[in-house]
Amino acid sequence: MRMRGDRKPQVALRGHSDAGLQPERTSLAWGRTIVSLFVASAILLRWTPHFGLWIVPTVSVLWIGAIAVLLTQKRRYRRSVAGLASEAMTASTGAIFALTAVVLGVGVMSILVVAFAG
Repeated sequence: MRMRGDRKPQVALRGHSDAGLQPERTSLAWGRTIVSLFVASAILLRWTPHFGLWIVPTVSVLWIGAIAVLLTQKRRYRRSVAGLASEAMTASTGAIFALTAVVLGVGVMSILVVAFAG
């Protein structure tokens, strides 16, 4: 007999049995990355009065990167849960390299804006 307040295990809801909630932590980290990219773009927008529209391509790269991470978030989460279930986890190397390219590209673009548009 089930008493009021008894609940079924949350495994069925989460889709995995990882007590450390690794897919959820990873998903939250990618969410913080999205916020960080938008914050960096907002900071760069403050340069607009000094550097003019030269800063817009750099901000656009940050927005495109943030939107790409957002749009691929659910697929990465499902892949992580499936990897836990099959005990065959793999890193999202493509996403990591793409994000690294975005950050390096924004850094180079910012340096070029400061060097030549200022």
